[in-house]
Amino acid sequence: MTGIDRRGFVAGLGALAWPWAARPAPAAGSRWTALGADARMAASPFRWTELGPDAWMVERGGGNSTVLRERGGAVVIDLKLGGIGAALEREVRARVGPVQAVIITHHHADHSEGLPAFPTERSWAHRAAAGRINADQARTTEAARANPARLVDRTYESLARDFDLARNEATEPDVRRFVEWAAAARPEARAPTILVEDRAEIEFGATRLELIHPGPAHTDNDLFVLDRRRGLVITGDLLFHRHHPFIDRDAGATTAGWQRAIDQILAAAPERPKVVPGHGPVTTADALRAQRRYFDVVRELVERARAQGRTRQAITAIPASEFRDWGFGDLWSENLGVLYDEGTGSR
Repeated sequence: MTGIDRRGFVAGLGALAWPWAARPAPAAGSRWTALGADARMAASPFRWTELGPDAWMVERGGGNSTVLRERGGAVVIDLKLGGIGAALEREVRARVGPVQAVIITHHHADHSEGLPAFPTERSWAHRAAAGRINADQARTTEAARANPARLVDRTYESLARDFDLARNEATEPDVRRFVEWAAAARPEARAPTILVEDRAEIEFGATRLELIHPGPAHTDNDLFVLDRRRGLVITGDLLFHRHHPFIDRDAGATTAGWQRAIDQILAAAPERPKVVPGHGPVTTADALRAQRRYFDVVRELVERARAQGRTRQAITAIPASEFRDWGFGDLWSENLGVLYDEGTGSR
C-alpha cells in the first residue's frame, strides 16, 4: 500500500496519522459544527442504518458509530476520525437531537478521535484507553504543525481507501479546522472523563447500557456495550464483520484473548441480538462465531506450515483462500505473521 497504511492510520502509529482524541474547552464561536451546518446536511457523507425506531448505525468516515435516542438527548458510541466527528455530531444533532453522552469502545483513532466535536462532559472509555489517547496526541500535533496541508491530503487518501469516504465539500472544512486546532493543541490532552475498569452500567431514562471489558483482545482497552432493551450488542472492533481483523499487538492484543472476548460477548448477549460490528454491516451472533473461527483457521494453517519447516516469510506469503473476499485484505499477511509469532513465542 502507498500513503499511510491501515495499521499506522487506525492504530495511530504513523507519523502522519491522527492518533488523538483530546477535547478542548470550546471557545465562543470556535465550534467546528457551526461551519455551514445547514448547507452541508443535504450532502451527508454517512450511511445510516435503522436498528429500531430510536437507534441507528452510522457507517463511513471511520469505524461504525451507534446513535441512540434517549430521554435528555442522544447517546453516541464511537466517534469517527478527527474532523469527521464534527460532521457526525452535526448530523446527530439535526436528525436525533443534542448529544448528552458518548462512549468510546477503544482508543484507535477511527473510533475515538472525533471526541473534540461533541459538547458533553459525559464521555466513557476504558481506563487504559485514556492513557493511549493522551500518549498519541503529541504525534498528531507534530504532524499538524509540520505540514498541515499534507496531513489533510493524506488523511483523505486513507479515508477513501479504508473508510468509504471520498473528499467532499461536506467534510473538508471540518477536517481542515481539526488539523488547525490540532496544531495549536496543548501537549496535555483531555481524554474521556469517566473511566471504566472491568464493567459499568449507565442509565438513560428507561435504558440501561452495560459496558464490559473482556480483557486483552483487539487491544488492552476494548469495551463492548449491551443494550438489552433494544436487543443490541455493540462490539467495537471486537468484531470485524467479513473483514480481516487488525490485531494490535503494540496495544496488548492477543488472538487467544480475542477468542475469549467473543465467548464473553456470546454468553452475555440477549437472545437473537442485532450486532453492530466495528467494521462491516449490521449482523447477528453468527458473525461473532465466524470471527472466532477465523483465528482457529489461521492458527491451524500457520501451525501446519511451521510443521512443514516453512519460514515466517514463506508463511506470510500464503494466499487467503476461503477469506479472499473479506475486506481489509492487506491485513491477511500481517495476521499470518502474528499467529506465527504467537505460536513461536516471538515478536
